[in-house]
Amino acid sequence: MSKIQLPVIVTPSRVELGLRCQRRHALADILQVASYYSPSLEFGSVIHTGAASWWNDDGEGSAMAAEWHKRFVSNPKINQGDLSLEMANAMMEAYRNDAMLAGPFDPDGPWQLVSVEDRIELPLDLGNLKARLSFQTDRVVWNNVTKHLVVVDTKTAGRLDKRWARQWETSLQMKLYKACAVTAYDMDPENVSVVVEGVLKDVPSRVQYEVCPEWSRDTLAEAVNQAKIVAMRDYELIASSTEGIPRDKNLVIHDALVNTAINYMSCYEYGVECPFRKLCTAEPEERVGILNGEYFEIKEEDQGY
Repeated sequence: MSKIQLPVIVTPSRVELGLRCQRRHALADILQVASYYSPSLEFGSVIHTGAASWWNDDGEGSAMAAEWHKRFVSNPKINQGDLSLEMANAMMEAYRNDAMLAGPFDPDGPWQLVSVEDRIELPLDLGNLKARLSFQTDRVVWNNVTKHLVVVDTKTAGRLDKRWARQWETSLQMKLYKACAVTAYDMDPENVSVVVEGVLKDVPSRVQYEVCPEWSRDTLAEAVNQAKIVAMRDYELIASSTEGIPRDKNLVIHDALVNTAINYMSCYEYGVECPFRKLCTAEPEERVGILNGEYFEIKEEDQGY
């Protein structure tokens, strides 16, 4: 179901995509269309469900089985390839053995679990326009002795090597997680840490932690400004400038296909062809027909921020 709605809502991951390629962001995040379901992303959702259930102590095995059924068994549009529920269960066994509540920080400290997969929305100042920055953290933990808040973001990955580890130093998504946590929990940046919890997508699996840099207030403000840039572009695409209401969907589709900024350097990210490249290489007058004939709208229950 499309997100042609006001106020504009952006998320850290959508901001990243919006800056890499506005057209891909408009099609994937606003119009919510796809040509296929990504087995890798769907499998990641299964592992996230298991991890959340583990920390909530409410039976990760049954939760993962239900999520697997929803995303793979009940979905005729997906090909699971070499992925399996057995693989997910084996990965979770390693996760239960290796995962630490606060990541690499003092495992014996008095850590308290604040939240697991809770969503928080914060106002995003666009002058007279209303927008929100929405973020969902995999878990947040708190040390009442040291007054240290830790935001842990779980990522499944085919490799946990140096290249994987280096990417988090400049990750806009992680910067926005920290900026949002600082605001939402009314904390000083130096007392908030963001940790990436890497789960190897293999059997045997393992867990690896990477602590993000202690970004300054100015760096976090820069990240928030990037979110504002994407939110303003989204508003211009979605809203009638004169009436401040959502535009007709057909107009939004047309402009998303022909009047958005394209980054052709993003057509083969991670060695995979962008699912919308076929639209960008087609003649402009042919794009709506291709979109209607070869793409589908993601179901509401499969959507996330």
